[in-house]
Amino acid sequence: MRTFLIYLKMELKRVLRVIPYFLAGATVLTLLLGTVALSAGTLIYGDRAVGKITIGMILPEDGAAARRVLGMLESLDSVGSVCEFVYVDRETGKKGLADGEFYCLMDVPGTFVQDIMNGTNTPVTIIFPEHAGTEAAVLKALTDSAAHTLGVSQAGIYAADELCLANGHPEAVAQVEADLNRIYLRYSASREGYFGKQTVSAAGDVSMTEYYGISAFVMFLLLLGIPAAQFLAPHSRVFTQRLRMMGVGAFQMASARYWAAVLLLGGAAALVSAAAVCLGAVNFSGYGAAAVALTCLAAAAMILFIYELAGSAPAGVMILFFGAVVMAFLAGGLVPSVFLPASVKVVGQWMPAALMMDALTGAFAAPAPGALAKLGAMAAVFFLLTVGVMKRNE
Repeated sequence: MRTFLIYLKMELKRVLRVIPYFLAGATVLTLLLGTVALSAGTLIYGDRAVGKITIGMILPEDGAAARRVLGMLESLDSVGSVCEFVYVDRETGKKGLADGEFYCLMDVPGTFVQDIMNGTNTPVTIIFPEHAGTEAAVLKALTDSAAHTLGVSQAGIYAADELCLANGHPEAVAQVEADLNRIYLRYSASREGYFGKQTVSAAGDVSMTEYYGISAFVMFLLLLGIPAAQFLAPHSRVFTQRLRMMGVGAFQMASARYWAAVLLLGGAAALVSAAAVCLGAVNFSGYGAAAVALTCLAAAAMILFIYELAGSAPAGVMILFFGAVVMAFLAGGLVPSVFLPASVKVVGQWMPAALMMDALTGAFAAPAPGALAKLGAMAAVFFLLTVGVMKRNE
């Protein structure tokens, strides 16, 4: 035991010697990954997901009545917030549609209002471009919904008219139509109350900035193994044999090196977390602190295993860098998982980086079931694998 404590003290002294180089590398990583996290949300979404839809309206020469009816349509919040109507002649409208100025054209017939009143119901012709985008798809959904609502309303009015006539009350038709028109208009005019508002994000329950902040923090911890390569590189065979002769086995050696690595990563993580709290970006709870601590334990175990498996500092740096990037991609840390193929998402959810991100996400949203336990198990597995590699190399 005394020999182990001496060896542990020696490893901690080595940590102190590499701290200046380690902090320099950590600072560079913080600036780089912090910039990526802050700008990623804008790069993914920009200011909004779907722009306002510009629609060209072709009205008949004597279209004052039609213009008033369409003005009522524009006044509805659920339409005006999405659509912008521009009144044009036929040639200008076709040219604007071809040039991409309009997402569609609405050709209003000359007898539009009269046909609504007399029951002819001549439809408005809607012309979409050959290659319609997202905005055109939204407009198509709106027009299909409007046509369905209008069809139901008209069917109800016609059915009521037939019922009055069949029962010998033709004088009641006008009153029934007036009552039904009032009921349907009240329903249509207040339809904003039938819509719920739900924000859908590729990042799930957290904002894009928080999502990429979590991803950047995980990448930060994993890549911290690079500036610490001088310390985390495996001991030489001669030194390892000497420790073995002094009674320091693979388990004790791995334990000392592991806790020294935890000290490095934990110190850097504490500084970054404190800075985030001071800037108001994070409001850590007890769960958040536990998630950060367990993430450091898991990252340190994985980094130490990679270096022991690689056998040298240069090989360990290469494996660690490319492994961290690939894991981050598969786990949705670079591109959100919703944009990845299903097969990639299945593999990515079992990546160590994904387990770390799930646990840290719980600091901003509802914690994932067993997220902290999975991190603890991950740290134990990588630590035992490191012990196994050290025993093999003895």
